Amino acid sequence: MKIPSIFEEKKKEGKPVLSFEIFPPKKEEALKNIDATLDMLCDLHPDFISVTFGAGGSSRDNKTVEIARKIKENYKIEPLVHITCLQYDKDASELTTFIKSKGDFSISGGCYPETHLEAPDAVTDIRNLKKKVDAGADHLISQLFFHNEVFYDFYEKTRIAGIDVPVDAGVMPVTNKAQVERMVNTCGASLPHKFERILHKYEDNKAALFDAGMAYTINQIVDLIAHDVDGVHIYTMNNTTVAKRICDGIRNLV
Repeated sequence: MKIPSIFEEKKKEGKPVLSFEIFPPKKEEALKNIDATLDMLCDLHPDFISVTFGAGGSSRDNKTVEIARKIKENYKIEPLVHITCLQYDKDASELTTFIKSKGDFSISGGCYPETHLEAPDAVTDIRNLKKKVDAGADHLISQLFFHNEVFYDFYEKTRIAGIDVPVDAGVMPVTNKAQVERMVNTCGASLPHKFERILHKYEDNKAALFDAGMAYTINQIVDLIAHDVDGVHIYTMNNTTVAKRICDGIRNLV
């Protein structure tokens, strides 16, 4: 089943698509445990699982396809395989056109609710996203965000621009302060004041910050579902405890 078809089926049920993202571990020992990770994640019944392109985007000893094959063959869940544009000659829209020319593939693309860091402005970013969709991308997954209003505004702008494919809301569960700071520096996501207060209050109490972070993420997802988003894509960071806790909190919503 192609990814867009999954959205069509879930829409008939009046529910959003729920998906996870995992990455091939860098260390060989962690890679040996990937089956146990997949067992637990797939037991949560996501609609699809995306697998990033190597660990941190590396192509060396890449296990992306191997893990995706396991998801498809062993768990009967649709995998989504990442291909980065790093170190390639074609840009995002050209790469999409090239892949489409090779077969009847379903292609998903990334998008940035708070604008790509290298884009000159939000308008240009949306125009480039439209090019990607016109080239054949039939599904989009957003970069992480912590302000839901940012995503709602972005989604409306995609529709005004004529982008009519499903757009997944990308959510990053936050369990420690260093993780937040790294993500903010990497993708430019802004932090709501209420979340900054959580970080400040519990930054020296790991257990409390974990609980507070989970509560924030679950509330964020509940609000997204209440606003009828197409889908929620959870960046699990291969943490099955986090994924299970979130799924327990939204069990009857998806």
